[in-house]
Order: sequence, then structure tokens, then C-alpha cells
Amino acid sequence: MSSDAQRAGTPGSAHPVLWLMAFAAILYLSLYPFGEWSLRRPSPWAWLFAVHRLNYSWGDLIVNIGAYAGFGYLTARQLQGRMPLLLAALLTGVGCTLLSFTMETLQSFLPRVPSIVDLVTNGAGAFLGAAVV
Repeated sequence: MSSDAQRAGTPGSAHPVLWLMAFAAILYLSLYPFGEWSLRRPSPWAWLFAVHRLNYSWGDLIVNIGAYAGFGYLTARQLQGRMPLLLAALLTGVGCTLLSFTMETLQSFLPRVPSIVDLVTNGAGAFLGAAVV
């Protein structure tokens, strides 16, 4: 059995291809344009200070938390063997929240609506997924 096959099958790691597929799915789903690209707001960071709708749907919450929980879990599993588990979980949560911040900021150039609620739920999902490891 090759060392890659042994490493991928150990309990302390997730398969790197699975992690890459999850990463690609988050990028695709976050940045899929429903129209042409252009800056739709006064600044790429205007969404941070905007008044957001209070009628956020449960479906959006579940999808955001679920997607980033899965990605957080896979990321923490990748880091688990390289550093202490608590540090891996913390680094995963912070890194995934920064990824979410980047995706929301890039949505300012899309016909999409970036939201602080999305950032918070994505970050919460990432921390939740990392905590499960």
C-alpha cells in the first residue's frame, strides 16, 4: 500500500481530494454570478455597515451553517495531525471565517447581496464543524 493511501485512510486525516472538492463547491456557490460583473455598491465593504433585512430565511441559515460546518470539519481533519487539535480547530474557524469574508466581499461585484448575517452563520458553521473533530 502506498504512503498516500495509508495517510488518506488514517483516522486523523480527511482525504485531500474531498477537501478540495468542498473548497471548490464553496467558491462556486458563493461566486456564481446571476448577471454580469460590476461593482454594485459604493465600496466592496459597504455591506459590513449596511442595514440588513431581518426576515432571513431558515433555509439560508441551514445551508450556510451546514456548508461551512462540513468544510470546517474537513479542514480541521486535514490540520489535526500537523498541530494540536485545539489549535487546528481555532485556525480552521478563523480561516474559514476569513474565506467567508472574502466571498461576501467579492459578491459586491456580482448581482448578489453580501450580508453580515451570511458571514456570521458561515463562521459559526466552520467553528461548529471544527469542534466536532
